[in-house]
Amino acid sequence: MTEKLPDSDNINDTWAFVEPGLSTILGDDLSADLGIRMYTNIYTAIFDYCTTRSREQNEAGRIELVGGEIYNRLRKFLIRYVQEMSKSSNETFLHFYVRRWRRFIIGSERLADVMDYLNRFWIPKEKAAGRGDIYDVNTLCLLTWRDYVFDEHQEELVREILDIIEDQRLGKAGVNTDIQVAIKSFVSLGFELSDFRKKNLSIYMSAFETPFLRETENFYRKESREFLQNNSVVDYITKAEARLSEENTRITALLDDHTKKPLNHCLNNVLIWSHSEEINAQLHPLLDQVRLDDVKKLYGLLSRVPTTLEPLLNNFEDYVKQQGLKAIVELKAKIDAAEPVKGRKPEVDAGSYIRTMVSVYNKFANVVATSFGFSDYFVKSLDTACSAFINVNAIAIPNPRVPSRTSDYLARYADEMLKKKNDAERSSTMNIEDLMTVFKFLSDKNAFEIRYRRLLAKRLLSPTTNEEDEEEIIQRLKDVSGGEYTHKMTLMFSDIKNSKDLRVWFYETVKTDPIADQIIPDFEMNVLGQNSWPFSQFKEAFILPDEFLPTVQKFEDLYKEKHSGRELKWLWNLCKGELKARLSKPGKPPFIFTVTLFQMAIILRFNEKDTLSAEELLEATGLTPEIFAINVAQLIRGRLLIQSPEGPENISKPSTKYTIVKDYKNKRVKVNFALGVKADVKQESDDTTKEIDESRRWWLKACVVRLMKFKHKLTYNELISEVILQSANRVQPEIKEIKQVIEGLIQDDYLGRLDDGTTLQYLA
Repeated sequence: MTEKLPDSDNINDTWAFVEPGLSTILGDDLSADLGIRMYTNIYTAIFDYCTTRSREQNEAGRIELVGGEIYNRLRKFLIRYVQEMSKSSNETFLHFYVRRWRRFIIGSERLADVMDYLNRFWIPKEKAAGRGDIYDVNTLCLLTWRDYVFDEHQEELVREILDIIEDQRLGKAGVNTDIQVAIKSFVSLGFELSDFRKKNLSIYMSAFETPFLRETENFYRKESREFLQNNSVVDYITKAEARLSEENTRITALLDDHTKKPLNHCLNNVLIWSHSEEINAQLHPLLDQVRLDDVKKLYGLLSRVPTTLEPLLNNFEDYVKQQGLKAIVELKAKIDAAEPVKGRKPEVDAGSYIRTMVSVYNKFANVVATSFGFSDYFVKSLDTACSAFINVNAIAIPNPRVPSRTSDYLARYADEMLKKKNDAERSSTMNIEDLMTVFKFLSDKNAFEIRYRRLLAKRLLSPTTNEEDEEEIIQRLKDVSGGEYTHKMTLMFSDIKNSKDLRVWFYETVKTDPIADQIIPDFEMNVLGQNSWPFSQFKEAFILPDEFLPTVQKFEDLYKEKHSGRELKWLWNLCKGELKARLSKPGKPPFIFTVTLFQMAIILRFNEKDTLSAEELLEATGLTPEIFAINVAQLIRGRLLIQSPEGPENISKPSTKYTIVKDYKNKRVKVNFALGVKADVKQESDDTTKEIDESRRWWLKACVVRLMKFKHKLTYNELISEVILQSANRVQPEIKEIKQVIEGLIQDDYLGRLDDGTTLQYLA
């Protein structure tokens, strides 16, 4: 290029001066020196030509910016230039494409600079006039490359890229930067013709992304099928994880972000979903072998495809349920195989039963934490499985006609735990956490509340109860099921505390009373609310020993003065006490007998005579023969009384004689005769069952009324569904039970049927 500028009025001279410089700008040599003088000369030649021609037009009376001839010659030059490019004989087309593309992009930016006049003045003027075929210089370069390089060699170029990617997957090729440059060129070549600043991925998607996804699917479908034929599923999971990681790296390094979603979908479909049944089937074997890390990998892989998780959840739930039922069956078999004790078949130990179920729960709670990352879905699945085997198993329901006994065993577990003398003895085998774990899964929490409260009542009246532990459990139950659930238990605690204050008040009051010397100093009375405590009124006849009369009468008088209108009903059958018996040899301490009040009434009669007949004892105590026999039997068995004639059939016969043993012998100074006096177990069981049934009915009634009061109108089936849903956390009623309750409320005018016969309306 000569340094003398061309005639600014001659297009041929101007173009002849500029064209060699354009070849240098777009040239193959990246290090080509585009000197400042050359750059300035090209720019000046174009500027001078355009402005000179524009002035001439102005002088002719027309205002017109000139640049069309330069633009058209530039267009033709670009087409000729890219068509004449050729690759070396020893290079691949990909390498050629990338080499020339890199240089062309740099050149197009420099070209835009020297054609700055066109970009700033002529091109905007033409576009404003509606010329849709006019583009800025940089865009014109890209369009030329797209139409005459990319379009004509697209298939060859993309094929080479895909082949290299496949070789990389097979480990035959390493990192290739040419791929990255070529793929990014696909993105650069796509733009909106209406707005070149907007990114358009149409070329990238149609030319590369679509065939890339197709090739990827074919490759991994074949590889995964062949791999599984020759390797274990666990090895496949590891392989699939590695492949997913590789492809994720490829997305980051080579591909546009747009490909991430369809590629992941493709990989998930071919690597995971297509083999999800085989992967899912490995859960049981892995859990059997406690390979929690492998379970974690299995879950991690399947979690990429949410639709595969439901079968996995069901699989896990079934496995936990099976393991729970299996553990219970093994426990039952162990109990059944045990030797009878005194001719009686061993009973199920509540502690063993509860611990067995808790151990299953803890085992799989650890699986949920370790392998499933505390996933809410698997927590729910575990809970569902545990609820199933805890409420329905070989021990809970020995035959289909009886309700689940798990609530009964759990109440007994709590009773045994709270009767332990110290924390060390208790924590080794029982704890509150285990209790609450099983409670959470109980289907009939109402039954547990009643059974627990009945045993709680006995413990609260025991001198050895630990109120702190008792209150902790009540609070935990309240936190889970609400204050209404523990209301009666709370009132029971309140009664015990109030009774302690009442005793202090009573003994302070009678200190100055004229009969103070007749008051029994350690007489502990408890005033219990009839609606809270699970005790039936004692209706049998009984004559209180004379020694108790002043204390009892005085307490009743003072209590009625303090609480006008209240009526005291004594539960003599629950009363116990201690007797000091001087029946040992001189010099030895007296015996301390723990006895029921009825036993005490019997024994005190022997202060008058050493031998008494059954008729005399029955008359003095007022007891029925049945109650008398239950209480005196333990005194005979403990060798405190001698029966004549012997035999259980003679215990209550009027002529039977009883003699006190004056020289009583026992290794212990403290002897508990009350321990052997068993309550009427059948009657107590019947009362418990009756209370459970009544509580269940009242709960369902309350539930129906609450729902109808809120909804006002519901169809029969809608109401049943709502009741089942609302009752799920307390009871699990059968549909026939709900129907009976609804019909009862209709008869009582709480509900009414509308004319359609299927809709119910709240009336009361």
